[in-house]
Amino acid sequence: MVERIHCEWAQLSDEPTSEHQDELQGHADHGDQMNLCDAWVCICGNKPQLLGFYPCDPEGNALEPDGSASGLVFCDQCQRIIDQMTGTVFGFRPPEARDLR
Repeated sequence: MVERIHCEWAQLSDEPTSEHQDELQGHADHGDQMNLCDAWVCICGNKPQLLGFYPCDPEGNALEPDGSASGLVFCDQCQRIIDQMTGTVFGFRPPEARDLR
């Protein structure tokens, strides 16, 4: 089974009379392109405004957010490594990488 993060607004789009139509439309437009979303919800429940997500390499080592990113981020709550483009979980950060952020 492939794990994926989801867009917080995607769940609200099922409500027929939402008061947030502009936000809903913007998030409906990005579809599965999670790199265009700013309302991620990890499988563990983490969100950008909570513990957040940080750039990392494929081994889970934290990277500086200076443009040298690999396209991967890690969830600072559950340590999942996530592909920014698709929201697909790539793996988990090993314990030795967790102390480096």
